[in-house]
Amino acid sequence: FWGPPGSGKTTLAHLVARASKQRVHYLSAVTAGLKDLREVVEQARQTPGKHLLFLDEIHRFNKTQQDGLLPVLENGNLRLLGATTENPYFELRKALLSRCRVVQLEKLRAEDISRILKRALVHPKGFESLRVQMADEVIKSLSQTADGDARTALNLLELVISRGKYSADGRLVVDEKILEVVL
Repeated sequence: FWGPPGSGKTTLAHLVARASKQRVHYLSAVTAGLKDLREVVEQARQTPGKHLLFLDEIHRFNKTQQDGLLPVLENGNLRLLGATTENPYFELRKALLSRCRVVQLEKLRAEDISRILKRALVHPKGFESLRVQMADEVIKSLSQTADGDARTALNLLELVISRGKYSADGRLVVDEKILEVVL
């Protein structure tokens, strides 16, 4: 998956991994090295069944590390799902790209971000228990400020909520004034 920050690459990868019913291995190319990759490859070799490696920030792997993926992709012991914010046609080895399908994600629209924020306000794992009262204008402003990045929007939402004031009926009120202070 190739796309800008906050466009859902990692979320999509987790959904694919869950739906695939394969043994899933997660690595971040920021912190993983050849040793970590070899451990995953060895697990895939020793344990029968299908294995999926999700490699976040795949563009951070150097040429040697990328080349280390080739044999296991060739023999079918391991499937690869990578995520990157960088253009893979410039950052990944051609041999690796020839064994992959690139799916490009676009920056999220403000309407999409608004839906994500509204869902976070009422979801039990989100802010439901706070009983947040927030005008649509505030949500719209947050959505536009995030510039297509859902993670940024959720972080901003958390920040404005932390500055909210409780009303007499126990609702946490977030208004335009609080938004202005935060922004």
